[in-house]
Amino acid sequence: MAGPIYTRQGDTGQTALGAGQRVPKDHPLVVVLGDLDELNSHLGVVRAANRLPQLDSAVEQVQQELLCWGAWLAASPRAVWNHAQQEQTHGWLLRLEEQIDRWSEEAPLPRQFILPGGCTVAALLDLSRSVARRCERHVVRAITTAGAEDAQQHAVATALLRYLNRLSDWLFVAARWVNRQEGAQETPWDGLPLV
Repeated sequence: MAGPIYTRQGDTGQTALGAGQRVPKDHPLVVVLGDLDELNSHLGVVRAANRLPQLDSAVEQVQQELLCWGAWLAASPRAVWNHAQQEQTHGWLLRLEEQIDRWSEEAPLPRQFILPGGCTVAALLDLSRSVARRCERHVVRAITTAGAEDAQQHAVATALLRYLNRLSDWLFVAARWVNRQEGAQETPWDGLPLV
């Protein structure tokens, strides 16, 4: 039988990355890892609420990919960010773009700003998009503060930035597509002047 889940090693505000190196829990890289975990959890709620098989498989694929990104980011500086991984993640980008294009044809995007929401699943996708955008901002901070101390992590973070940018668009379009599938109304922003 496995031991307890608690180790007490994080009680002083430190945590271990993949190779065991200890860093503060507010380290920019750990913040990104937390964002990825939070995003994945939000997507789990999307799947729990969803009843459209096409969306379920698409969201599950993204969940799998988010765990890969976290593992690569947390890996040792000795870990290899190799050509095969770069090609794999490029394929993920292409798939997201293809799904965006297909869903946009099936559910044309609004020509004005809209309020997040509609049906429950679309609202959860909008929430996931906002978490993905926060993660994107934190990746930028991690890249700029890390410098060249770990070229591998820098390369992974740079690729992750592209993925998150595309994923945010994907989540927005997915929400609009779900609303169309469910017959839910989108609420346009009324454009009230800001005073």
